[in-house]
Amino acid sequence: MSSVRIRGARLVVALTAFLVYAAVAGLNAGQASAGTWEDLAWMYQPSEIVDVHLTLTEDQKALLDSDDPLRDWVGDVGFWMTGSGGRAFGSSDTPWRIEAKLKGHSTFRFLDGKAAFNLKFPSATRPDGLKRMTLNNMVKDPTYMRETLSYDVFRASGIPAPRTGHARLWINDEYYGLYLNLEKWNDQSLEHWLPSTQHLYEAARTQDILRSGDDLKTDFEVDEGDEEDWSDLESLSAAVRTGEWAVIQSHLADPEGAIKYLAAEWYLGHWDGYSWSRRNYYLHSDASGLFSFLPWGTDLTLRPPFRDNYDLFFPLTAATDGWNRPDGAAAVVDACFADPACSDEFIHQLQVVRQAAAGLDLEAAVADLTAELTPLIVTDPRKEVTMQFVQKWQAKTIPYLDAQASRAEELLQTHPLTMHSPAIGAAPQAVTTATDATFEFGAGLDETQGVTGFQCRLDGGAFSACASPLAYSGLTAGEHSFEVRAVNDGNTPSPATTHAWTINPPQNTLSVIKVGDGSGTVSPDPEGPDYEVG
Repeated sequence: MSSVRIRGARLVVALTAFLVYAAVAGLNAGQASAGTWEDLAWMYQPSEIVDVHLTLTEDQKALLDSDDPLRDWVGDVGFWMTGSGGRAFGSSDTPWRIEAKLKGHSTFRFLDGKAAFNLKFPSATRPDGLKRMTLNNMVKDPTYMRETLSYDVFRASGIPAPRTGHARLWINDEYYGLYLNLEKWNDQSLEHWLPSTQHLYEAARTQDILRSGDDLKTDFEVDEGDEEDWSDLESLSAAVRTGEWAVIQSHLADPEGAIKYLAAEWYLGHWDGYSWSRRNYYLHSDASGLFSFLPWGTDLTLRPPFRDNYDLFFPLTAATDGWNRPDGAAAVVDACFADPACSDEFIHQLQVVRQAAAGLDLEAAVADLTAELTPLIVTDPRKEVTMQFVQKWQAKTIPYLDAQASRAEELLQTHPLTMHSPAIGAAPQAVTTATDATFEFGAGLDETQGVTGFQCRLDGGAFSACASPLAYSGLTAGEHSFEVRAVNDGNTPSPATTHAWTINPPQNTLSVIKVGDGSGTVSPDPEGPDYEVG
């Protein structure tokens, strides 16, 4: 009996200890289950600099430094992190156990250099619910700010894009320097931006969306969704192979949004993205199998390209001269520029991106980032450039964006949009007696043509600026015509849409006076015609 009581007492002690541990762990983890996009907002601000510590054994170092191109995850890596507001996740005494692997292509560095990392957190230990963390080494970005600024422009333009913060990294108490803490594309970020997800494909090689079967599966990796069913991407690839924009856009969740994505790549000079190099992008399919482009790898933006074989100045030449590349621009880009409506839409979306960038006050953002990061760049022990080189390229960032804004305006002038007639909704009936008329109109499908306003006229008068709804009163009997045309950023008018109608005089009223025997008199309106009463 006593042994039972002892075991019971031990059980109570064990349960109590477990509950205390679970409570502490829950507080320490911030949120054990997956967090929401909003839960992680504190971490993804350019001004937030978290301190990340990793502990690695010699065996783990050897696995991470393997020449295996797959570079699989290494488990049981020690982790702890501190952030603003007294946030702490794990500690040097009780580090969390996570998975890690090195990352990058041209930016890949082994542990003896400035290695970049992907980190994966088990469900019980997630910083405010964070599933994965990406630490970019910024070795190809001497400004230390290109990714932050570029993703800001994407998001301001209405294009889903990652958020960014910063991190300082230590490995076995050795300081590795300043890193970009880049939000990873996964179910947490996708749920914020997109209504549903069937697949998220990451471009794994420098390949277009053109191949099929096993070749296609070597070009992309499945980050979210069924790894066996590639039918949605097969369908998109088949559409891209037609080279016809009308076919391709039927496989896109938001064709105008996809064109805006291409325009943003051009505006930001993302020559290492999809449009030019066919890499550094994601493809997202929704529950209906319709696709969206998602940006990635923007550390080479906001600067002229290395060579002259990337024409970043007049993209509409791509369909005729191969964008100055022997193998041409990316297939979706060429298909778009070969289609007049898509070309127009590209110019319009370029203006949308330009206006979004102008609204961000990027000059102030650059100044703030420079002040915040310069002390950390100076003390970065593994940076691969001098501070003089850093400052040189930081100084070029705003002039480059100003030049792109000017080029976008130049494109609008040299490639005016093809304007189409606006649509008239509410309007008077073809024949009416009403002397008032109200018209409702809009660009309809032509919203994609850069419509900035409308001009109207009545009965052949002069066109003047107008807005919907537009009302007229006191009109005379007879035939009338109303015309409306759209204007774009360059004040170029579209063909007018006309509505014609006739106002008839009001019918004369008859007054019938009834008397008791059923007889009566009829009195016509003295203003109207004569009536004969039999």
